[in-house]
Amino acid sequence: MNRNIRLVLLTRHGMDIHASLRQHRLDSLFDDIVQLGREASKADYITERQAILIDDSFRERKAVQEQRRIPTFDCSMVEMLLDDRV
Repeated sequence: MNRNIRLVLLTRHGMDIHASLRQHRLDSLFDDIVQLGREASKADYITERQAILIDDSFRERKAVQEQRRIPTFDCSMVEMLLDDRV
């Protein structure tokens, strides 16, 4: 956002994700939204070598880190990724 970094949402949200994002005023936050099936691996959808993953699932973070060799973060760690100088 503040550095023109592309932000992609990979989600298994069971409802209408666009409506949910609109409801919380987050609909303009993401550059792309990818709706995954229940059994899909997020690692299969990450193609950028410079990507990071922020996810609440340890299992998902571990799989992505092992398969894609990219940094992964728990949702509670988002604040440390913010550049407060901007």
